[in-house]
Amino acid sequence: PFGFGLSYTSFEIKNSACALSGDKIRVSADIANTGDADGDEVLQVYVSSNRAEKDRPVKLLKGFKRVSIGAAQTVSVSVDVELDDIKFYNPESGEWELDASYTVFVGSDSRNIINAGSVEF
Repeated sequence: PFGFGLSYTSFEIKNSACALSGDKIRVSADIANTGDADGDEVLQVYVSSNRAEKDRPVKLLKGFKRVSIGAAQTVSVSVDVELDDIKFYNPESGEWELDASYTVFVGSDSRNIINAGSVEF
């Protein structure tokens, strides 16, 4: 899957959350290196529109952050997603618009994601 890579260690993503903060969504999570070697992990942020009546992609990669984590260590990571980056073009109004709500996911690749919460407008 997109984002999958080889590593000499393993990671666990936990305590994920998201919150609306001004003109962005702040997404946070803790990444634990559960292996015996130092390593790098990339936290990926995916956003999904909850507007079922419109044809929308299942999920879109909207942010990521690479971090180095020592063996048996945990780091807190945050990624900001700008609201302009999740808008869809409405050909009827000729404007870029936000849908009413979105679900935010975090993970290490496109298939290994967990729910970080949702935002509503």
